[in-house]
Amino acid sequence: MLQQHAEGAGTSYLSAPSNKADGYWEFFIRMDFAPSESNRAEIYLMSDIPDLNGAVNGYMLKAGENGSGDVFRLFRITNGSEDIEVLSGTTDLSSGGDFRVKVSRSAAGQWTLEAAPGYDGLLTEKATGFDDTYTTASHFGFKTTYTSTRANRFSFDFKIDIPLVYISQLEVVGEQE
Repeated sequence: MLQQHAEGAGTSYLSAPSNKADGYWEFFIRMDFAPSESNRAEIYLMSDIPDLNGAVNGYMLKAGENGSGDVFRLFRITNGSEDIEVLSGTTDLSSGGDFRVKVSRSAAGQWTLEAAPGYDGLLTEKATGFDDTYTTASHFGFKTTYTSTRANRFSFDFKIDIPLVYISQLEVVGEQE
């Protein structure tokens, strides 16, 4: 599990190389507060650049907005801005808490969101949407925006569907008994 340890208000992000464009992304998120536009998490499932503060083209799942209709929302991002909302979930995030989330994408561009409260919650919500604008990616990552009182109140745990790795030859290095 990764927990953010920041001080003061600001934005933090972590990105990793990933050319994953279809399959699924599954993760746990804890927001130990009521999320808002000032205190939110963004999971970049597909990004064409490593700098998530930059002119990203890809797809981002957002958790945190103002008002009482706070749910997970998947957006297509174009030049770093929310372009269109691909789908909207129904799980209420307005009080914060722990959530298990799974987002799937087919090669044809069909998106599915499944969510549940808790770390091991049964994925019962199902929302779907379609967007095939972007078909390649170079990075995956997450970004948090926070006020000084919420800087250290985000936690994440990820499971990403990646292709199997085959080992063709195993070499043991070191002493054997």
